[in-house]
Amino acid sequence: MNKELQDSIIKNFGLDALPEKDREEMVISIGGAIYEAVLTRAMAIMSEADQDELEKIIDEERGPDVLLYFLGQKVPGLQDMINEEIEKMKNESHDIMSQI
Repeated sequence: MNKELQDSIIKNFGLDALPEKDREEMVISIGGAIYEAVLTRAMAIMSEADQDELEKIIDEERGPDVLLYFLGQKVPGLQDMINEEIEKMKNESHDIMSQI
């Protein structure tokens, strides 16, 4: 996960007050959920050939930088999509916490 996304998660979810170990665990957990949501949305708008290439990148475990570069080339508005998923997750977690 790149530094910009990590910083965004920390800021948007108010994780900066947590001890470093806990913050890292939360960033990984939230980042994973955002990653899955973005991949699902991205695949829905990609061509079949691009979907096949994406699956190959994932299967070969080429790393997050390669994956993000590929998605950036193939998915218009990728950063907006990521930001939307962060906001969506933030709102959902706020809704859950307000019910407790």
